[in-house]
Amino acid sequence: VKADGKIMPPKALKRWAQRILAIREIRANLKEMRSYGATVTYFPVDVTDGAIVEEKLQHIQKKWGAITGLIHGAGVLADKLIAEKSIDDFNWVFDVKIRGMGALLSCIDLKKLKLLCFFSSVAARTGNEGQSDYAAANEVLNRMAHSLKQSHPHISVHSIGWGPWEGGMVTPELKKYFTDKGVHLIPLEEGAELFLKELNE
Repeated sequence: VKADGKIMPPKALKRWAQRILAIREIRANLKEMRSYGATVTYFPVDVTDGAIVEEKLQHIQKKWGAITGLIHGAGVLADKLIAEKSIDDFNWVFDVKIRGMGALLSCIDLKKLKLLCFFSSVAARTGNEGQSDYAAANEVLNRMAHSLKQSHPHISVHSIGWGPWEGGMVTPELKKYFTDKGVHLIPLEEGAELFLKELNE
């Protein structure tokens, strides 16, 4: 397969295909939400870019008013053993979670926020092979959630230690890894129901 007249190596081809599939999934989800009457606006941004995040959130708040609910679910993986993991790998995984969190929180009025939810991971407590960066980032989310609840008790704060979902970041290779270890994946519909139940408690 060629891109811009050049032959794409297998890793690049895989990322390219995953991007196309992700875009299709996003479009399908937006269409479904709108079919239920929801008003949906989608902004593709790098959550680690504070300036871009601030620009988009200002636009949102100018159009719809203060943000009262925030769900931070961004995450990426670069699974490798520590001896093989580069600083860039670690920073990429860590920053999407933590710098992304900081960028979001710095652009909203916490006094008006009613709901805050972080998508953390059970890996923060149990660890997982090749995921030192991912585990560390998610534990920081957990600690930050605890701190924010102490300083802003009016906010309903949640940091959910998810296990692996069926889909999303769980690639076929990861699915086989978890299956071999006897770890069952969370079905999408069941996970969504559990999520809503958690927020309503």
